Amino acid sequence: EILCAYVRENAPAALAGQPPARPDKLTRQALRDWRFNSADFIFNLPLPRTDIQTALTIIGRRTQGQITLEDATLMPGNDQPYRLDLRATCLQRAELSRLRLAGALFTGAHLQRASLEGAHLQGASLNHAQLQYARFDGAQLQRASLKGTQLQCAGLQEAQLQGASLDRAGLQEAQLYGAQLHGASLNWARLQGASLQKAHLQGASLRSADFSDVATLEQIEVNAAWGDCGTVLPTGIQAPGHWDAESLGQFSAHDPKYNAWLAAGAPPGKPPA
Repeated sequence: EILCAYVRENAPAALAGQPPARPDKLTRQALRDWRFNSADFIFNLPLPRTDIQTALTIIGRRTQGQITLEDATLMPGNDQPYRLDLRATCLQRAELSRLRLAGALFTGAHLQRASLEGAHLQGASLNHAQLQYARFDGAQLQRASLKGTQLQCAGLQEAQLQGASLDRAGLQEAQLYGAQLHGASLNWARLQGASLQKAHLQGASLRSADFSDVATLEQIEVNAAWGDCGTVLPTGIQAPGHWDAESLGQFSAHDPKYNAWLAAGAPPGKPPA
């Protein structure tokens, strides 16, 4: 906890620069300008201070004994659970690859262009974090919460995202080749231009998600997922017949129709003939 507090104190989110916002209405020129300005911002980010990077490395290399003690505090009935707390920090370009950060709190953190390949982030909270151009290739993100997270142009190739929540996440231009999204929630997520080649969507919820310009989305994966009339699919991909004909309010906490489908074994559907 001392090291986490040190990082929060010496690398607060207020130190982070702000990337250019992606325009809502895209012309070809606006898109080119946004890509150029975003890349210029991202690739000119400074590395973390040496003391901050050292602290992060030590935190992520805790002994198994220490992790076991932390896990014990998460048992039901314990009113003082312990989780690594790195909320609202500036960790742009941090090196976190293969570190053990399961259950960590990164809510509101700035991690643009950070390296998290192979990191252990099971059950972590990255809600509303800034993760543009971050690398999560092969990361363990099962049951992680990434609600409202900005992941534009992030690398999530072969990431393990089973049961993860990506509701309202910005995944435009993200690379999700081979990502495992079984049972994940991507409701109202924005995936325009993302790569989903060989990604697995069985049992995933795609309510009102936007897959515009996703050339690599496969019909068989869409058939194995749940969606509704608000889900935007790319040209050539059709909504299967079991999808909901009604949309759900964006901040609805419960989805009885989706839960009933899961309880029935999440049977895949087919597009109407």
